Amino acid sequence: MATHAPAHAFYFEAKGAPTQTLLMSKGQIVAAGAPSAIITEAAVQQVYGVAAKIDTVLDEQNQEMRTITLFHSKEDVHEAFIKTFFCHT
Repeated sequence: MATHAPAHAFYFEAKGAPTQTLLMSKGQIVAAGAPSAIITEAAVQQVYGVAAKIDTVLDEQNQEMRTITLFHSKEDVHEAFIKTFFCHT
């Protein structure tokens, strides 16, 4: 299966499927390997120029799974920070 959604790679990795990720920029492979090793906040920022927040959550079977949120503007980052800071206890 091929996908352009990083969350899909994290999902299949968490479910135990053999999952490999290619991080590409301008037609060139920048990195290859397991999603949790390759898809990082720093890599997304560097390659795609957008801020990202990667978190670990529990899925429906109480297993850890990574999630990713992409921010396309400074306002998105600020709004997410405010929601996280003030809404979580």
